[in-house]
Amino acid sequence: MKARNPVLPLQYYCPDGEPHLIGGELFVYPSFDTTPEEATCYEELPQYIADYIPRWFRMFPFGWFQKLVRIIVNRMSGDAGKRLLYAPDSVTIGGKSYLFFCTSDGREGVAVSDSPAGPFRDPVQITSDKSGEPISGIDPAVFRDDDGRVYLYWGQIHSCGAELTDDLTKIKEDTLVRGLLTEREHGFHEGSSMRKIGDTYYYIFADTHRGKPTALGYATSKSPLGPFTYQGVIIDNADCDPEIWNNHGSIECVDGQWYVFYHRSTGNSRFLRRMCAEPIAVGADGRIAEVLPTSIGMGEPYKPGEALCGYQACKLTNAYIEGDKLVVPKGQAEVGYRYLDSSAAGFSSVAFDGVGSATLSAAVDERGELTIHIDAKEDTQIKSFALRG
Repeated sequence: MKARNPVLPLQYYCPDGEPHLIGGELFVYPSFDTTPEEATCYEELPQYIADYIPRWFRMFPFGWFQKLVRIIVNRMSGDAGKRLLYAPDSVTIGGKSYLFFCTSDGREGVAVSDSPAGPFRDPVQITSDKSGEPISGIDPAVFRDDDGRVYLYWGQIHSCGAELTDDLTKIKEDTLVRGLLTEREHGFHEGSSMRKIGDTYYYIFADTHRGKPTALGYATSKSPLGPFTYQGVIIDNADCDPEIWNNHGSIECVDGQWYVFYHRSTGNSRFLRRMCAEPIAVGADGRIAEVLPTSIGMGEPYKPGEALCGYQACKLTNAYIEGDKLVVPKGQAEVGYRYLDSSAAGFSSVAFDGVGSATLSAAVDERGELTIHIDAKEDTQIKSFALRG
């Protein structure tokens, strides 16, 4: 648990991560954002982009269209990038692991495996036990209570919750609660997740209290089916990318330390999201103190002489991360790194390794947060920064 952000290798764009400690191992169940840049022809484009391309447009050479991919991605809605199967969650019971997921037609399903690592097989659609009708919605979350009962949560703008039957393929219609959380009352947008600490149930979700659903907020109750009371924000990723739209993740305790897992978008888009994590504290009163997104994540503060990779910047203004580089369009920009070790704070200047021309100045505050001001004379790509003593 020493990884800096993002916590996975850079080629993995994995949003919506649901963390679970199973048998002493940490498993995280995410969605997957395909990278448009990997395509070399129309047929290789991710489906969520191909769906937005008129058939007549394919008469143009692919190379021409490739330059417009970013424009199309930026105009798509927040959930258009999740196609086929997405936003999974999992529970392990009696030596079997069950993967819950939603599909692009708004239905939800469950598959089974002999291992929490999969592969998962025999998917079935989740229905109501009385009517037999499929349930519909997005972002399912599954939760097993201390008494062995298992609950499912799902929805957008307003959430639903219900107890599952013993085979985990149906909801018990008599237990169904609609409007368990709502955007009006709780700021609920999407991304349900349930945890229990002590005798308190924590409903974690994409929170709209700050405008866009870039925050992970939470509400609490003494019952798994509410009523829930809104408590506040755990983390907000609003400054990670100019086009960021949402957040989705949850919390998990590992070796006595609680962490929040969430995602950040890259590429000046709502997609190409990468998994990140931060340590959090659950107070004696049950409240979770808000934390800031950082560069170090679960790792150590930057020591003297360490390079600060461009993709590790955690706060960006007029700049964005593209692959393994920080891209700064011509003009003024500002990027931040949280945090430096106290012994690294005595630098006298900062330089960059990359392509382009820019003038830099930097300052570090008492917490160790480094802010770098950039005056780019042309479009500039920065691989890393070096602090000079």
